[in-house]
Amino acid sequence: MEEKVRCFLDKAKSEKLISMGLIKEITREYGPYGLKFPKYDPETKQYYREVPIPVDVTDEEFEKICRYEQINHQKHQEDDIDARIEEKGSVKNGAEKTLGVFNSIGIVIGIIIAAICILVGIFADFEYSILFIVYGVIIIIPFILSWASLKVFLNISNNLHQINSKL
Repeated sequence: MEEKVRCFLDKAKSEKLISMGLIKEITREYGPYGLKFPKYDPETKQYYREVPIPVDVTDEEFEKICRYEQINHQKHQEDDIDARIEEKGSVKNGAEKTLGVFNSIGIVIGIIIAAICILVGIFADFEYSILFIVYGVIIIIPFILSWASLKVFLNISNNLHQINSKL
């Protein structure tokens, strides 16, 4: 194997092991003060940084570690997805919840207005009382249609969020 490729693979392997917390020891590397060497050692009167040294593993062990870490990572992702999914199967999202509340308020207002019109038409003793009943029916139809349409839209949006979270 070419030297540059081996150095690259060794560096990537070391970084992966360190990111997983597989550290054998932490050594100090001294240098001039700056972003690379932010800490000060009063004993040596020098600035330093801590450099983690990963454990020594064979290529086979490294492959097993990576496989296990990938399986563990996928399990945690699935747990996160399950935590975001409500009992009904929709993903928790503030925008959809808020829109659903307004949708429910709208249908309740429509039912109340239609009921008032119908009741006035039934109990009123004047010649146009039949118009109030017709108005009540005409008023409730758009409220029901808009409520149903928005409900379908919210279900589609929640399904898209759920599909997105599983990708």
